[in-house]
Amino acid sequence: MPRNDVPELEKNIGMEVYLTDYPGFGGRLRSSPEDFIVEELSYDLPRVDDGPFVALRIRAKNWETFRLFDRIARKLGLRTSQIHFAGTKDKRAITTQLIVIPTRRKLEKVVETVKSIKNVEVLEAFRTNKLIRLGDLYGNRFTITVRDVSEDAEELFYKNKEQLDEYHGFPNFYGVQRFGSIRPISHIVGKLLLMRRFEEAFLTLVAKPYGGEAPDVLEVRKYLLETRDYEGAYRMMPDRMIFDKRMLEHLVRHPGDFIGAFRSLPKPLRIIYIYAYQSYIFNRILSERIRRGLPIMEPIEGDIVIPLVRPITLEMSQGIYVDKWNIDKIRKKVLEGKAFVTGLVPGTSVLIAKGEQGEIERKILEKEGISPKDFVVPNMPELTSEGTRRALGAPVTWISWKFGERAVTLSFELYKGCYATSLLREFMKTKDIKAYA
Repeated sequence: MPRNDVPELEKNIGMEVYLTDYPGFGGRLRSSPEDFIVEELSYDLPRVDDGPFVALRIRAKNWETFRLFDRIARKLGLRTSQIHFAGTKDKRAITTQLIVIPTRRKLEKVVETVKSIKNVEVLEAFRTNKLIRLGDLYGNRFTITVRDVSEDAEELFYKNKEQLDEYHGFPNFYGVQRFGSIRPISHIVGKLLLMRRFEEAFLTLVAKPYGGEAPDVLEVRKYLLETRDYEGAYRMMPDRMIFDKRMLEHLVRHPGDFIGAFRSLPKPLRIIYIYAYQSYIFNRILSERIRRGLPIMEPIEGDIVIPLVRPITLEMSQGIYVDKWNIDKIRKKVLEGKAFVTGLVPGTSVLIAKGEQGEIERKILEKEGISPKDFVVPNMPELTSEGTRRALGAPVTWISWKFGERAVTLSFELYKGCYATSLLREFMKTKDIKAYA
């Protein structure tokens, strides 16, 4: 029987159960950025001396992805959308990733400009003739230290690890970062955008106070919520809140244009709100599957499985239905790690499972009051999403683990799209969701 003693804030983002049934060793992540190290396992790009793009492998400390790219773009006289990257990274961390920039500036000048940004290093730089897109990576390598763990952490680690090894993986939940580490509301904004309630989406994002933020930011949010004084809020909002200020500035110049306010954000950031809502629904579906005692790394009739392809991805819009005629063959492939059982990430044209898994998916959609047609947004067509299927469980490649004074350091690799915090929550089971932030 899965544990359901999950903090309310985790339940609010669809993570309603644990797969392992042993207690966790508690603790907290990111006592310092050095405790959370992420290295992107990037695709190789061609080196072309006269290529139109500059590729940089950068190491950043304590930088939120879009704020960093906004800073780089401004220094180079570009738009944020012109910074091409494969994946977003954690803020309170040391992260290494590849970015590609369309510029004819001298390579040395680009490197010098980027290196001038505080807490940013350039590890590698070359010209190329190829851009990268979101998802163009193999995965990530993590080295994470959990501090303030219980005294029996080593014993609990091995118990929970043994159980996950028996399951051949961990629940492939979208982690708290998908929804906002400090203000986990991105999925709420996403649903409001899909329902075309643009003013409410704006106020939820910019005006709704949420505990844990800095006092000066909370003051502005409360003021805006009470007064709807966009110009006053714009003047009060701290400059470090780049995107909030940008949206407020748009409303000052174009009163009532809430769609335009969202369009003042970089396109990848706009789309993230829709992705967050889709992720919330997937998390609820995965939670219900675990709650029913159904396997996540083994197929049942009615499931949709996706094959392991190169480059490896655990998300795919099409798959193979499992029936009584092919279940034995598919089970063998899944247990060999050559295929994955999937859950629904809803959209306009994605397959829905049959059997009990299909019942779960339809039930969650019905409870949400959402249907495929709702993922078409005529007012903002760039937000329209086809949806996909995502592996319910994910394998982990362990590199090392060691135990210190009330601390555990874990090193491992995950496929792209998988969240380290979703693995770690099975070991930590903390009562404070902020311990993962």
